[in-house]
Amino acid sequence: LAGAGRVTALRLGVEEAEATFELTGQPTPVTFQAEGLRWSVDDKSLDMWRVYEDPANNIAPAEVFNLASVNMPAHLDLSTGRLDMEKLKRTVGTAMRMLDNVIDLNFYNVNKARNSNFKHRPVGLGIMGFQDCLHMLRIPYGSQAAVEFSDRSMEQICYTAYRASTDLAEERGPYSTFKGSLWERGILPQDSLKLLAEERGGYVECDTSSTLDWESLRKRIQQVGMRNSNCIAIAPTATIANIVGVSAS
Repeated sequence: LAGAGRVTALRLGVEEAEATFELTGQPTPVTFQAEGLRWSVDDKSLDMWRVYEDPANNIAPAEVFNLASVNMPAHLDLSTGRLDMEKLKRTVGTAMRMLDNVIDLNFYNVNKARNSNFKHRPVGLGIMGFQDCLHMLRIPYGSQAAVEFSDRSMEQICYTAYRASTDLAEERGPYSTFKGSLWERGILPQDSLKLLAEERGGYVECDTSSTLDWESLRKRIQQVGMRNSNCIAIAPTATIANIVGVSAS
């Protein structure tokens, strides 16, 4: 988070002061009020705000962020033109468990980073091989069909990742700062688009349709919690994609 130190300074300043930050991979801008949180793009934003309430024991900008990427071509069902949901559930479930385990097993050089990771338990699941999927489906990269494939496939990945985190929360308990978070309040990352539109007074042109049962997942999250404050990331995949033999996404 660039210029993170200014968050604390703003909080001590004029009540109407605001700061805008760019968070990779989520709708922007993200707006904070000087005397508290107005709204945030996702739960991770809320955790970052909390981190600066207790700067001596947390260091979110330098926390160890565990990343993994789903090999999309390995999950593509050519008969439907979509990712195989059952296979994706198994893969993402394994990946999220692995990433959560790394938080506990990792070596931390900085105690503040360790404290922050143990409190918020952020992980980042990304993708690789997106271009390969378009090639296999004979879809031009810059076409509307490519946009639609991206929407549907990322909806599947986000859904399975959030669901896997609830399964881990049910088994191991939610992350310690879950209470009061956007997750607990039933606000999912995609809901931030509505908040963004309200903040801008419109001017958010994107497809907000969905194909999966988000309401039942929303209720489950509120019931059992989330194991991880953050689940999705645009992970850098150049090296691992070359090893696997797919395009970096």
